[in-house]
Amino acid sequence: MNKVEIRVDGACSGNPGPGGWCAILTYGEHRKELSGHVDDTTSQRMELTAAVEGLCALKRSSQVTIYSDSEYVVKGVNEHQRHKENLDLWGSLLDLIERHEVVFTRTTEKSGDPVFDECHRIARSRTFV
Repeated sequence: MNKVEIRVDGACSGNPGPGGWCAILTYGEHRKELSGHVDDTTSQRMELTAAVEGLCALKRSSQVTIYSDSEYVVKGVNEHQRHKENLDLWGSLLDLIERHEVVFTRTTEKSGDPVFDECHRIARSRTFV
């Protein structure tokens, strides 16, 4: 089974406001960068979108570690917290998780992970598209 790492981040200018997301997938020496913009959204939706889009990009079942600075996402998955908002994205995320072996790990901008730092910069830059 492939071992893939995905760094995800979402950002919003205002909350709600214009938002951006980024997912950077690494598999050995391979790397894929995904990002997007939404005109009117929230930071939580962008965090979830990044995770959904990252998992959607996988072509086969994989062992996946997702690094996110979003307590909302990491605790939501790891502690099975039931959220009453963003149900569409939570449903998509939970469906995708069932196709893979996924571990969510909390990280921060200050973790010293240059790939996550880049992911954060890209997500922030997409809010201004």
